[in-house]
Amino acid sequence: MHFVEDILERFKKEDKLIIMCRSGKRSPKACEELVKAGFENIIEVAGGFEGAKVEDRDSIYYGYRRHINGWQHDGLPYTYEIDPRLSYKGYKK
Repeated sequence: MHFVEDILERFKKEDKLIIMCRSGKRSPKACEELVKAGFENIIEVAGGFEGAKVEDRDSIYYGYRRHINGWQHDGLPYTYEIDPRLSYKGYKK
């Protein structure tokens, strides 16, 4: 994975970057790597974009992401249409 190198190709170290992933598990590590590389204006969205999965086994939503935390839960505007020039999709599991 060449995350930091890819970000350096698209952004300046002075740019303000908002870093998030789907659940909030990968973005803290991404922020850590960017800070090590000299980026100064990094904002990490705790809880990710969609938030954590519902863990209550009695819930009909068990195992689904139902906006219990993260960007969507906070009522912030969102779309699934993302400008590819402003996003990083290099990580694949």
